[in-house]
Amino acid sequence: ATTSKSDPEDEKILEQLKAFYDSHEKINGVPAENGKDTYSKFAIADFDADGKKEIMVEYNYYPEIGGESQDSLIMYEADEFSRDSYYAVAPYTDFSKITFLDNCVAYEVNENAELRFDDNKTYYLFSREWLAKLNYNMDYAHHQSKYFILDYYKNDGKIMKSLHSANDAIFDPKEKTQAEYDNEKQMLNSGKVMDIDVKDFTAENLGIDN
Repeated sequence: ATTSKSDPEDEKILEQLKAFYDSHEKINGVPAENGKDTYSKFAIADFDADGKKEIMVEYNYYPEIGGESQDSLIMYEADEFSRDSYYAVAPYTDFSKITFLDNCVAYEVNENAELRFDDNKTYYLFSREWLAKLNYNMDYAHHQSKYFILDYYKNDGKIMKSLHSANDAIFDPKEKTQAEYDNEKQMLNSGKVMDIDVKDFTAENLGIDN
């Protein structure tokens, strides 16, 4: 399924979200951790096309050492919605800045525009299968890494591709020719936009009576 709208399977997932909601402190009507970090929005879909749904939540947090509030998209396995089962899949962003495609690819406008090209887009892939289609050497990938970020940028006029795992390991950049980049970009953009219903993480949207 590529949408979280009107799907009976979501009812079981919503029960887990309700339990999570009830077990946390509330700030401005949404669950919070550490008295300040909040979960503000959520969506349900098969984001990595493994045949199973995931819960993706927008997490607003403050760095441990100063700084302003930051956003991160966190993915939970739908059958284990717990602190121990989440993966940060798109750091420093939120649902309003990202689009999901049905070929397991998501992209966003990158804030570091001076380093990027092709309308300043950065591409995210969530499966090893798609990385294999792009002929990326996965021998370097940590065996526990499940989600990956694929990033294109220019360095001294050269087109570079860099792969990051969701657990923050960074793999060596690889130079690409213009033709290789064009072919990969065509594959990345070949999917249709997923119709995902993003909801505020509030009691009302979870069907909880306050």
